Amino acid sequence: KNVKDLTNKLWGTFSLCLTLSSSFYVIHSGIGYREIVVCYYSCVSVILLLMWNKNPHTGLLILASFFAGFMTFTKLEGTGYLFILYVLFLFILKRKKDLTFPDKTKHLVYFILPGFSICFIFHLYKYFINVANLAQRTQLMEPGEILFRFLTMLKIFWENFFLTGNWNLVWFLLAASIFFKPKRLENQEEIKSISLTLVMFFALYLLLGTFTVTFN
Repeated sequence: KNVKDLTNKLWGTFSLCLTLSSSFYVIHSGIGYREIVVCYYSCVSVILLLMWNKNPHTGLLILASFFAGFMTFTKLEGTGYLFILYVLFLFILKRKKDLTFPDKTKHLVYFILPGFSICFIFHLYKYFINVANLAQRTQLMEPGEILFRFLTMLKIFWENFFLTGNWNLVWFLLAASIFFKPKRLENQEEIKSISLTLVMFFALYLLLGTFTVTFN
């Protein structure tokens, strides 16, 4: 529906078919991993922020914040996703010239407070019951291993994006769109916001995989 609202019914239908054809969703909908749940929460949060950008209703911000907060107790990396969404919202706010600084601050509080509260309470609860925390996953790698890990992560990205059936044609079509229509993409606010979000998600995994023992 979001794609249809931004384009038309034809492109909305095509995007739905393309999404449902991805093996990733088919596989993860039938197994016990929580990737599809985190994917749902994060995508809904991003979509709600894009909707707010066109229709600045406070309810959209609060709802987006709750979905962002739900990510933090679904999977460990959800906490990192939460801060990615904060950066995305700051990017959106910066480009809204019609809002004054006090208005931007008010909207920022509306978005940060619910999600951060959920995240804080969850990690506080884990601390008091002495459950494994982020420190065990963010131990730094030895300096001599960083270059090897960086190259390994690039190889893993390449294989998962283009050499497996997880995402079907999604990444090929994205690469083709960027290559053949760069000017058109630059002129669309939604595309800029989504592109920034994708880059931040990739950077999070690249940095964690390169500098920490998270994926050991």
